[in-house]
Amino acid sequence: MGKGAFASTLSIIIIIIIIIIIINLSIIINIINTTIIIIILTIIILSIIIIIIIIIIIIIIIIIGCLA
Repeated sequence: MGKGAFASTLSIIIIIIIIIIIINLSIIINIINTTIIIIILTIIILSIIIIIIIIIIIIIIIIIGCLA
């Protein structure tokens, strides 16, 4: 009787530990995913800004060329 109770308690503890590990892993994965998404978004936004700046510079050069 004592061994059975010990075994069931041990299995419950192991299950709880596994659940905690899985929850922690999912949280870590979510954090990693969100940081990757944020990094990708910032890269996209920066590239769009750079493209807009290049277009503005080209337009200014064309305008100066037409005026000159």
